[in-house]
Amino acid sequence: MLTQQMTAQILGLAEASEETKPWVEAFREQLRLDNNKLREHFVCRMFGYEPTNGYRGKADGFDPVTNTDIDVKTGGIFFPDGGNSIQNKLDWVCLVVEYDQLGLPIYVAEVPVSCIYEELQTSANDLKAKGGRVSPGCDWRAWVTKPEAKVIFKRPEAYPRTLKKGVVRKKYQAIEAMTYQNKLCCA
Repeated sequence: MLTQQMTAQILGLAEASEETKPWVEAFREQLRLDNNKLREHFVCRMFGYEPTNGYRGKADGFDPVTNTDIDVKTGGIFFPDGGNSIQNKLDWVCLVVEYDQLGLPIYVAEVPVSCIYEELQTSANDLKAKGGRVSPGCDWRAWVTKPEAKVIFKRPEAYPRTLKKGVVRKKYQAIEAMTYQNKLCCA
């Protein structure tokens, strides 16, 4: 089981002991390999949530205190199980994560599904009208300005920068401007 101490070691917030160092390095290697289920479990553990073996239409974890379903999303928020599923997920919280090349989170934003319901419904309707597969979704622009959404973990030093001027990209400037509430349970 992934403990809070090991989570801190994987993130580099705590020194790995000689005993745990091989495990920490192995875990980091798996994160680098883009093992999605492992990443979902890791992100849940970072904040004290219980990971589940979520599969199509099921949550990736839950908050053991409030019993809120947690869905970990990489980059954008998409629901591949169809437009009708949104109604059943209004009380869910999405943890939107973006990873660096080492597989470590750059930021984690907490976005209640209820605050992006209109955007998801519009996406579902648009996709339905086109006759394609209905996997409603929205990108960061839809949730970054919502007052209910907040950043709960960030590593500003890892924000990607522009090639010409070396400034932080607009997306990350917007994320940096969001409400920040450090919820990391392993710090």
